[in-house]
Amino acid sequence: MSSPVRMGAPKDSLEARKVLPSGRYQVRLDGFKPKMSKLKPGKDQSINFNPDIKVINHSQFNGEKIYTPLNQQVGFILEAFSHCFGHPLEVVADSAVLPGGFIPGSDPNDISKMTYQGPLQGATGELELGTNTGQNGKPQNYIKQFFCKIPGCKTSHPTELT
Repeated sequence: MSSPVRMGAPKDSLEARKVLPSGRYQVRLDGFKPKMSKLKPGKDQSINFNPDIKVINHSQFNGEKIYTPLNQQVGFILEAFSHCFGHPLEVVADSAVLPGGFIPGSDPNDISKMTYQGPLQGATGELELGTNTGQNGKPQNYIKQFFCKIPGCKTSHPTELT
């Protein structure tokens, strides 16, 4: 008889997310944790890329995570995100996609098992955080804007992503 498999939550998920002061931060992209979005009535299911973004070069908040779902259905935010890390989206057929690609894992149909390989991995950029009140009534961070790192870029990036 086999032993039961123990399951739980990652230890780092037990701590509440730290709310950082509003302001401009240098960040590094350490990859993605893609998942399918929750299915909502009348809407197509889509991908939340869930980028793994960490603050760098900061005396007080170095290594702190910045959370954003980065949904594929919001192309102008996806473009601003990619430009923040110095790379334009790539046009493939009738789609604009993140540069590089996602390598399937043990189950090629499970998007959460895919691993990103491409020029955004380890890339650095700058973004501005804002603070607002979440649905639970507590303060939370949101990305107010991504700062473009592409020299001579002519794209008009959004400056308020609330």
